[in-house]
Amino acid sequence: MDASQTQKTSSFQNAIAAVEALSTEEQTLLIQIIQERLQQKQNKQVASDIKDTKGFQAYLASKQKRFEVYKNLADS
Repeated sequence: MDASQTQKTSSFQNAIAAVEALSTEEQTLLIQIIQERLQQKQNKQVASDIKDTKGFQAYLASKQKRFEVYKNLADS
């Protein structure tokens, strides 16, 4: 195990110990907060992916139009 993995393991162990020291109600609240943050992060990623997809679709549409113009010129 390298130093980075050892540090991560130690950090996780410390985090687990801190969570276990919380009351059941506090643990439940912490889980809810983490779930909400993960959902927000996922929503942001989906929105970003949609934006990227729309941008790519617009790029492809412009390429298609350009191709059609060139094709029409060649056919004339």
